[in-house]
Amino acid sequence: MPDYSETESVLIYKVHHSLGDGVANILMFFSITDDSKIEDVPELVPRFSCCTRFLIGLIMPLYSPLVAIHTLFMTFE
Repeated sequence: MPDYSETESVLIYKVHHSLGDGVANILMFFSITDDSKIEDVPELVPRFSCCTRFLIGLIMPLYSPLVAIHTLFMTFE
């Protein structure tokens, strides 16, 4: 962008992998900004309650084989 500003910069950045790269890009852009504060970083990892973690641990051993069987025998049209 010609003649944008004498004291500021412009960065145009095109991304393809929006979720995985998006998280990395948030942290990268945050680290190169002038006025970065840790409070401004969005919470990137969901926090589960104790009960939710227990239910996930209880259900996943039963659910994982079903997903594996479905994936192995799934037909593509």
